[in-house]
Amino acid sequence: MKQKITVKIGGTCPVNPNGEMHFAYMIEYQNGDVESYVNVVEEKFGNSLNTAEYKALNSALEKLIELNLTKNEIEVQTTSSNILMHHMNIFKPNQGFYLKEAIRAQKNFKRFLDISIIKIYKPDNAELMLLIKK
Repeated sequence: MKQKITVKIGGTCPVNPNGEMHFAYMIEYQNGDVESYVNVVEEKFGNSLNTAEYKALNSALEKLIELNLTKNEIEVQTTSSNILMHHMNIFKPNQGFYLKEAIRAQKNFKRFLDISIIKIYKPDNAELMLLIKK
């Protein structure tokens, strides 16, 4: 049975670029179950806020692919304008530390039949950001 799945993604890189990078996702299933994931990447060259946001997106999408949920209605909620504009084909990433993750996201998007991305504002993503800061 097809279900609606909401995915919230977020990332931080307090010292941008090259600082410690945090990213997370929350997957909210139609039945009310919630799955969350948080990762911290040590300070290194190439870390950035955009990379963290794309890593959150890819981690969530790859989890849904692993669970064979690609035929469901997926709504991704993000505070990242870059991810939204990339998905809408307003711009195509062509440089930056996040390029590899952006290309990976583009490939992941193609695996889903019904996926949309909406922009949310930081207060609407507070629960996820609290997970990142723990």
